[in-house]
Amino acid sequence: MLKSDGTVVSWGSSRHGLTNVPPDLSNVIGIAAGALSSYAIRNDGTIVGWGTSAEVPPGLSNVLAISVGGEHKLALVKAAVSPTLQNTTGQFVNGEFQVQVTGVPFQNFVLEVSPDLEQWYFVMTNMLATGTFTFTDSQSTNFPKRFYRVLMQ
Repeated sequence: MLKSDGTVVSWGSSRHGLTNVPPDLSNVIGIAAGALSSYAIRNDGTIVGWGTSAEVPPGLSNVLAISVGGEHKLALVKAAVSPTLQNTTGQFVNGEFQVQVTGVPFQNFVLEVSPDLEQWYFVMTNMLATGTFTFTDSQSTNFPKRFYRVLMQ
């Protein structure tokens, strides 16, 4: 439970360390819990995790929201937005992950992927010919974690 003073209280079974809230945890603005791990977002955008599988990817910062499932974690990250980039969304369609980029027509962009938010790999350079472009990542199911970013040029 997130208290109004920015601290976290937990109760119940500590079988997987889920009730072992770090004693120095403060300035919390959001929390999420899964089957084996719990996470808190601090007001500076950093994440603190505890429990059996509470790894936090190195370099993860500027987090606005988190969600934890049985075998995955998601973080909504605040990024510097180009004035020409209007929206970027992602979703699974027929078992493959799709990234859709919306912006000003004829704007060039670079799409990159990362397994850990530290190492980024080039996927493609393209142009928003009509203002919208959809990329389907047929390799997404081959990776336990995969992050995407779009850099406007």
